[in-house]
Amino acid sequence: MKDFKTIFWVILLIFVSVFIYQNQHFFFQANQSFRLNLILAEYKTPEISSALVFLVSILVGFCIAYVLSIPARVTSKKKIKILQKAVDSQLKEISALNKKLDESNTVATKVLTENTEKSYSDYR
Repeated sequence: MKDFKTIFWVILLIFVSVFIYQNQHFFFQANQSFRLNLILAEYKTPEISSALVFLVSILVGFCIAYVLSIPARVTSKKKIKILQKAVDSQLKEISALNKKLDESNTVATKVLTENTEKSYSDYR
C-alpha cells in the first residue's frame, strides 16, 4: 500500500508539472488584479501572478483542512488512551491468572507426587 501511495503521488506530480509547463504563459506571465466592492469601500490588489494566486489558494486549503481535522484527531487520541488503559488492565489480569495457574499446577504436581509415593509405598 505504501508503494501504491508513492507511485500515485509521483504520477500526480508529473501530470501537474506537465500541465503547468504547457500553460506557462497563464501561470507565470499573466498578471491579475482582484477587486472587492463592499458598498462603503472598494479594495483593489496590485497585479499579481496567477501562479502566486494558485499557491496561496492551495496553502489556504491545506490550513483549512488541518483546522477541520483537529476535532477528529483529538477524539482519536482520547479513544486510544481509553483502549490502552483497557489493554493494560487486561494484561495485568492475564498475568495474575497465569500466576494462579502456575501455583495450582505446582500444588497439583506436589499432590500427584505425594499420592504416587504413597501408592508406591503401599504397594511394597
